Amino acid sequence: MWHPLTMGNRTSLRHRVTWLVVAALLVGCSAGLDVAPVDRRSSGGLDLASAGLDRSDCVFDPPAVVETACYTLRVPQRWDDPGDSTTVEIPVAVFSTPTSAGSTVVYLEGGPGGDALALASLSFDQTWSDIVAAHKLVIFDQRGAGSAEPSLPCRELSDLVVPAMTMGPAEESVAVVGAIGACFDRLRDAGVDPAGYNSVQSAHDVEALRLALDEDPWDVVGVSYGTRLGQTLVREHPEGVRAMVLDGVQPIDGSQASIPASADRAITELVGACEADPVCAREWPGLGSRLFELAARLDDRPLTFRVGSPATGERFDATWDGGDLLTAVFTMLYTRESIADIGYLVAQLEAGDTSGASLLTALAIAQDQYVSSGMFWAVVCHEEVPFTTPADYARGRSGNPAIDETFAAGQADADDTAAICGRVGAGSADTIENVPVTSDRPVLVLSGQFDPITPPSDGAVVADRFGAQHVVLANMGHGAIAHRCGRSLILAFLARPSEPVDASCAALVEPIDWLAAMPTQPLVEVVFDPPFGAAVATALPDDWVVIPGVAAAEARPPLRQGQVAFLTTPSVTAPLTIDVLFGSLQLADQVELGSFTLGGVEWTGASGGFPGAVIDVWSAEFEDDTIVVIAQMPPGQVTRFRRVVESVLGSTRPA
Repeated sequence: MWHPLTMGNRTSLRHRVTWLVVAALLVGCSAGLDVAPVDRRSSGGLDLASAGLDRSDCVFDPPAVVETACYTLRVPQRWDDPGDSTTVEIPVAVFSTPTSAGSTVVYLEGGPGGDALALASLSFDQTWSDIVAAHKLVIFDQRGAGSAEPSLPCRELSDLVVPAMTMGPAEESVAVVGAIGACFDRLRDAGVDPAGYNSVQSAHDVEALRLALDEDPWDVVGVSYGTRLGQTLVREHPEGVRAMVLDGVQPIDGSQASIPASADRAITELVGACEADPVCAREWPGLGSRLFELAARLDDRPLTFRVGSPATGERFDATWDGGDLLTAVFTMLYTRESIADIGYLVAQLEAGDTSGASLLTALAIAQDQYVSSGMFWAVVCHEEVPFTTPADYARGRSGNPAIDETFAAGQADADDTAAICGRVGAGSADTIENVPVTSDRPVLVLSGQFDPITPPSDGAVVADRFGAQHVVLANMGHGAIAHRCGRSLILAFLARPSEPVDASCAALVEPIDWLAAMPTQPLVEVVFDPPFGAAVATALPDDWVVIPGVAAAEARPPLRQGQVAFLTTPSVTAPLTIDVLFGSLQLADQVELGSFTLGGVEWTGASGGFPGAVIDVWSAEFEDDTIVVIAQMPPGQVTRFRRVVESVLGSTRPA
């Protein structure tokens, strides 16, 4: 996971902040400095064994299928400054099962600033259950992030998201610098030293945690920014690392300036894959030219649409220009599920249909709660910006004017970032932070074919430095661990780190389901008479089966037994109906989906679920009644099912 980075004048706050969790971070291959390695473990007289560790309540809902022990690790704010008496409290969770007999695994979250424990609890069954079946797993919120104390979220920056929708680029740049400056002024007043929140300090935390847990050298799994932290860890504390997996790799000497070239590569890869696939080529002919023609049209005539804030319920106007579209496509390339939606999104916007853009914007805003933007900027300003040169920007240009302007490959980006970092005040890292890391520890490097932010070429560079095996997973975006092939490669490597893994599954990852975003059958009119409330008229795919006695219908393959149910209630607001239903259904991990307009009706949604199913609840207020639509779907079919439900909502109304 990468938090969005400032990308210059064209990429406004709508691009920088709205696409939280899934936009650009610092990658590239700028040349490293040729200096002798430094033994930093003994420098400064660090007393890592002084960290305190106590059992504590969990800061998240532990998964029911494993044993979970939670702790609080107490460490100094500045390991290199004994005079700083401020203590940082880091929440830790240790997951295990009776079969977790292998080496202990510690996970390094991305971001920087990602909320590791909250995100892990949301995706535990899918991402971690296979690994915990074989290994004890340690996940923690890095200093400055998640539920750590102090945490560094910049609410001043989050508060700008809605106002920025109507700001011009120059006004936004000034507002962003001011918001981040105000954030760090507030943090400093509260005793936060921004120079204490970076990869070196976090690496010391990881080793202190290992010692406090009395663990032997452990296996490190880093994803996204976690790969940079992993490289720092193995340099600072090689004695604590048995083996390491780097998934979606950022070279330690990478640069934000390479983002335009990386974006261009990923979009080119997408277009080539679509042209080579008979289904995609038929449904989305000329996808590449259509994308950039649409971006140019949106620059001339931006589209404005309504969005509901998932956090506050506030409704506001959002405007997409060509840069917003390209940034959204960049973001969608992170996951194979959203890659399948890109052609459909382009076709929607070509027709003036903004429902997809509205939903994407609301979902992106919802991610704000999972990223500490202050931690992000502290790390970036301390160890990345000081080493980014004009030559890096020149090398990072893609040659595609639309992409280079959107992702600001030039001096404007450097000026904006310098102004921000001047307000952050995190200082400049030692030059060693721009020096490639090598190690004799076994390393496995994983990349995804469509990854827009940490491309396979970066994985190849880092693998060569470590003498590591590099596996590129076909049809994947950012984070191979999200697929069962990636997890099987990780497990095979951890079982025998000194031996190459059988990577044959990497070429066999299922092709992108290019039709996932489209309703798969014609829709037919149906009228339901719920047991309570007024009748509801809607339209369903023609091969769905109405369930007798209830206002519900069941899908058939390929949607694998998903269901949609309808009910009505008088004189109750849409948000309240959602809250009541989540409580009565005892759904876990409620995530607000925001609001968007279909067929002239504004729908508000939330998502939750239980093991084996995802539940979306949508509600809309009509003249006399509020209609609620409950969609139950298997986790592996969420993208396709939601697009069918989108069509259902667009035709749902009182009978």
